[in-house]
Amino acid sequence: MIKSRTYRGVAQLGRALGSGPRGRWFKSIHPDHDLPTAGSGGFAVMPAVRVSGRANRGFTLIELLVVIAIIAILAAILFPVFARARERAKQTTCVSNLKQIGQSLLMYSNDNEECLPRAKGLVSSSPADPFALHNVLAPYTKNKDIFRCPSDAGNKSFGFNVNTLWVAFGVSYAYNSAPPNTDVPREEWPDMWRGGRRLNEFKSAADTGLSTDTSPWHRFSGKDVSNPNDIAQAGYNVLFADSHVKLLLYHDQVNAMTRKPGL
Repeated sequence: MIKSRTYRGVAQLGRALGSGPRGRWFKSIHPDHDLPTAGSGGFAVMPAVRVSGRANRGFTLIELLVVIAIIAILAAILFPVFARARERAKQTTCVSNLKQIGQSLLMYSNDNEECLPRAKGLVSSSPADPFALHNVLAPYTKNKDIFRCPSDAGNKSFGFNVNTLWVAFGVSYAYNSAPPNTDVPREEWPDMWRGGRRLNEFKSAADTGLSTDTSPWHRFSGKDVSNPNDIAQAGYNVLFADSHVKLLLYHDQVNAMTRKPGL
């Protein structure tokens, strides 16, 4: 600041002396200051002054570490949120799939004296098996992808080394049914059998499950459901006889899928 004021003072003195003898004397002792000339408006040209500061300085190590720490904290907060949002989207797709399966079951029953279709159990069928549920309902669905839960991660209890049940059996969902050619009398059918019964047999359709996720692929918590001790926190989407779908805990899912039809 002092140096700048000095330059301005010297420049003002030079302008006051003008371009006469005194001005030339002033120029001889201050050669770095230009005297005013015609057309210059009476202003002397000031030499460039170098400005010091931090404009060209880079980040320090501490500043970089702080930025990295902030990014890590944000990632720790946002990644679980993104994971839950992705799982919620998969769960929504699964609900839509089961509702479409429910509509196809209803259309089948309308064409077959109100009877639900008989189909092979999941583990005894295959993608090309004509008696598998996805193939029995093929005329009513036109899209076999609805039989695939997007969260299908297989089921180790079946003893199959597959990534998804849909790949192994053509379907991700369980459907309890009387076998297509069973000789078991109807009065001896297990309560859990749905296929082969008439819809009017289900006295409480809103509480009677028809189809469900084969494994607890949906979660009410962020815990690992592959841990047997965590099974109570596992979630199953369940299709009911009145065509609504609901996410249930393990024990509620079992109760819905084994409910006696006449109750």
